[in-house]
Amino acid sequence: IQDPHPPIWIGAARPAMLRVTAAEADVWNWAGEGFEAAQEAGRQLIAACRTIGRDPSELRWSAQLSFDGTRPAALVDELRGWFEAGFTELVIRCTGSDPVRAAAVAAEEVLPKARRLS
Repeated sequence: IQDPHPPIWIGAARPAMLRVTAAEADVWNWAGEGFEAAQEAGRQLIAACRTIGRDPSELRWSAQLSFDGTRPAALVDELRGWFEAGFTELVIRCTGSDPVRAAAVAAEEVLPKARRLS
């Protein structure tokens, strides 16, 4: 067994899995829909961590956002909102009719700004 082990990522949105995440995960990946719902789930996750005596700051938060290559400034603003809400592991999923172009736009216009969020 590798020591230290690779990070354990758990996708969760509902209370039961948020409790499992609090107990077992290194990274919580938001597995639901919507920013406001994610924030509420984050509050539930923090409470679940405290219930079991775990420091909530030990757990990294992740979210995945779709990007079709249009409106890169809007995506940067959205990434900023997630980051400010505590989501430090942000994945951009390139979609649309031309995901290769979306990836190029993300690399050129989004990622340089996203890297400066910290």
